[in-house]
Amino acid sequence: MREDGLEKIKERKARYGLGMNRGLTGEELAAFSRNVEAAFGILLPEGYRKLLLQANGWEYNGYKLYGADFYGKPFSGASAAGETDENGLVWNNEIWWENEWQKAYLFLGEGDMSWFVCRIGDGRFLELDLPSGSPVAAFDSFEGLHEQMLKEALM
Repeated sequence: MREDGLEKIKERKARYGLGMNRGLTGEELAAFSRNVEAAFGILLPEGYRKLLLQANGWEYNGYKLYGADFYGKPFSGASAAGETDENGLVWNNEIWWENEWQKAYLFLGEGDMSWFVCRIGDGRFLELDLPSGSPVAAFDSFEGLHEQMLKEALM
């Protein structure tokens, strides 16, 4: 579903003259990973890192998977569609971490009524209710979390 889901989003956006974000190069991913570790003291989940090599995040139908940014500045050339740093992982986590309880999570994306996160203490992937923060679903991997995001976005 994941590969198919990304392709469906790409096709649907193309109908309106919009593009998908290109994937990061290995060098760009390494630099972004270092920035995240410096900013938050955590390592990016491996599945998320792999996806960034395919697409530097995406936004569709009210859902966003955050992409690479560099301390609030959008990644150079990240989007053919003109998406901004509002879709960046660092930028969004700096906002969400203003609330102390939210520092337990690395926020990877969001939907109309959900946050999609990795719990820092145990590496568990969760869908949280927005705004309460109550867990809605748990996933064994980033791939499972991302598949759920795509499923909901394509409804």
